[in-house]
Amino acid sequence: MTYNDIYKWVNRKLNKKYRSIYYEPEILEYPKEILLYDSYWRGLETIILDIITKFNIPTSSCLEFGTENGYSAVAFSNYFDKVIGVDIFTGDIHAGKHENNYDEVVNKLKQWKNIELIKSDYRDYIKLHTNDFHGLIHVDIVHSYDETYECGLWAVNHSKCAIFHDTESYPEVKKACYHIARDTGKRFYNYNKFFGLGIIS
Repeated sequence: MTYNDIYKWVNRKLNKKYRSIYYEPEILEYPKEILLYDSYWRGLETIILDIITKFNIPTSSCLEFGTENGYSAVAFSNYFDKVIGVDIFTGDIHAGKHENNYDEVVNKLKQWKNIELIKSDYRDYIKLHTNDFHGLIHVDIVHSYDETYECGLWAVNHSKCAIFHDTESYPEVKKACYHIARDTGKRFYNYNKFFGLGIIS
């Protein structure tokens, strides 16, 4: 059995256990401005407008947990008046740990005036922003179940729509999405390209 065969088998089991609505975009649009580097998020920028349109998302603000090098933040900045990127900027066990690169990322994104970067763990951030509400919240933190569920539950309760990267490459993310949707009475959609994007609205 090859790795590909094992991956497909595991994915079939997951899809059966943690059911989602298949997401098929009707609008594919490449944003006018994008960071030019090989991000794992690459490809998903083409469905942002479709998500905004399909779920009738207000575009005054977007919050993301897990900005890394800023690819998704810049993509969102094409569609939202304000984008807030929250990250510890030292990586994690899944993305790879590294030295603090906050200043480097701030400098890289300085031309996008509608992006604000905040160096913080998601737990500290949500404690200080209990009354916040955003059109869209993007969750792309460490891909373990407990953290994704905790952060994602807050995100779903503080936004019109919450999206989660890596539902196809990390089973625990898909599992957390399924449980969040179940526990909040919302719908869980899954886009299976570009490592997967869970959508809860």
